Amino acid sequence: MGALCNNLRAKLLSWQPVGLFHTGARLLAADKELLVKLRKKTGYSFINCKKALEQFGNDLQQAETWLHQQARKEGWDKASKLQGRKTREGLVGLLQDGNTSVLVEEFKVSAAGSAGGCEHSEALPKSSAEYIILCQDIQSHVSDASVTSQSCHLSHFTMNRLVYLTLICIMTVSANERPCPQLLVRREIVNKGFHRDLVTRVAVQGPSEQVEQCMVLIQELIPSGLYLDPYQLSSLRHHNLTEVLLLTAVDVEAPEYLSKGLTALVYPKSDPSCAHCFISIVPLHLRYHRPAAQTDTVSVTLQNPKLLVDCGPDLPPRSCSPHSVTDAPCDLKDKSPCQWLELPYTADPGELIVEVPVGLTQDRPLVNTVTLIVTVLCAGMILCAVYRHGYGSV
Repeated sequence: MGALCNNLRAKLLSWQPVGLFHTGARLLAADKELLVKLRKKTGYSFINCKKALEQFGNDLQQAETWLHQQARKEGWDKASKLQGRKTREGLVGLLQDGNTSVLVEEFKVSAAGSAGGCEHSEALPKSSAEYIILCQDIQSHVSDASVTSQSCHLSHFTMNRLVYLTLICIMTVSANERPCPQLLVRREIVNKGFHRDLVTRVAVQGPSEQVEQCMVLIQELIPSGLYLDPYQLSSLRHHNLTEVLLLTAVDVEAPEYLSKGLTALVYPKSDPSCAHCFISIVPLHLRYHRPAAQTDTVSVTLQNPKLLVDCGPDLPPRSCSPHSVTDAPCDLKDKSPCQWLELPYTADPGELIVEVPVGLTQDRPLVNTVTLIVTVLCAGMILCAVYRHGYGSV
């Protein structure tokens, strides 16, 4: 554990300057390649790099200069405010440096339920909101050791006129991984009869800097007993109601026993009822089934879909999923490719079951007889009408 702490300390202390600013402003479009290059070059957060590029019209040099200036400015301001409020309480002392006001000395790590420790660290009781904010701001700029902390405490000691902050974070993930977003999915089938709606709600949970740019793609596997109407989907897409891309040809007239399953990509829209939530409503239709011997209904099971996420360059981390990255259209307007990562999620319920009414095989003689009689009667009525109409015209 001592070696781990030393490695983390060396990484953190080598960064100049350490960015201590955070913004929750909504991002505008920026050049994707320049964004990746700027983030790798400076180590600052995805949001701040994108904000800088947008502000300076994708000028990489000006954006980099602005980022360094903002880091110094915001870091000094925040550190000074903290010092004024906390030094008199004997909890925190800060000394402004030429590059930054904060030097992170050590991490304390608790992995897999075991308590970790570093030498020369003194933990204090759980601190106020300013400590948590400062901890999160520092973590947002850690590219190689981003963590999800459940609690953060700060203590200090003085050495050679520099005040070192000890950042003690109790973590639930490895210090070498970024936090993985947590996905919650709730699905239901509404309406009755052979024409229903599949409603899917997705909530993306995680650090706001990571998840606020996330896009979600749902890959539905529709069984042979159900189908999606491509003509209806085209009309809904035209009115900007539902965006679904069918990857399999659909025969809307075929019964269940002559059909195959199909695959569809569903692009959910933002759900205004909650932050970082998405919702999709897809019309779902039931196919006719063969008659059954002992029941008047059959069950069709709709398995949970695959959930793919794209949150920007290198997000979510590849380590969050055992699956490889999938190339799929970003949306249905320009169909430019995006890289999507399939992530595990928690679903409620586990699967959906639809009951489809069917005929009984023992009723077949009666049904055939009635059908034949009705067909003959209708044919006779049509012939009589044709005869009378033809006789009158002569």
